[in-house]
Amino acid sequence: MNRRLTQWLLNLQRRRQNTESSEMLEFLDADLPSLRSRFLETDFLVIDLETTSLEVQQGEIASIGWVPIIGGSIQLTGAEHYFLKINTSVGQSAAIHHIRDKELDSGLPIESIFTRFLKVATGKVFVFHNAELDMAFLNDIALRLYKTKLLIQLVDTLELERRKQLRQAPVLAPGALRLHHCRQR
Repeated sequence: MNRRLTQWLLNLQRRRQNTESSEMLEFLDADLPSLRSRFLETDFLVIDLETTSLEVQQGEIASIGWVPIIGGSIQLTGAEHYFLKINTSVGQSAAIHHIRDKELDSGLPIESIFTRFLKVATGKVFVFHNAELDMAFLNDIALRLYKTKLLIQLVDTLELERRKQLRQAPVLAPGALRLHHCRQR
């Protein structure tokens, strides 16, 4: 499908969502950047989640952090990070993200953080490393709290790196797309 048509349909979908939340309505009513916008004209929000599972049905978000990129410049003063209150233990996921249960004891409820997240994220293109996983968790929360998905434009650095690596070699090495290895390259 034509990229402009896809963007037009996304904007139309955003405006047709039925929610009573003023925060979500403001988020959905904001225009998304044009696909013809240059990098320096586009505002991005780089988002990182740490979860207790790779499955939305079994896991929870243990922490969320973000940093805006405005006018091509990383805005460290806009960076935020939160530990979240979860209903279970982090379990074996602590071996991956190094977040322990005791750090989440004083975590904040996702509802209060999500309100802040929507305010910061309004009008921005999301950037993830593994967007499919992170968006599944974020949309699960949005559906639970606001009865609508986020419906956004996004950049997935995992997918960009996968394409780049496959242009160089037909087979990817195990772990080649892990964020640590991507950063080293």
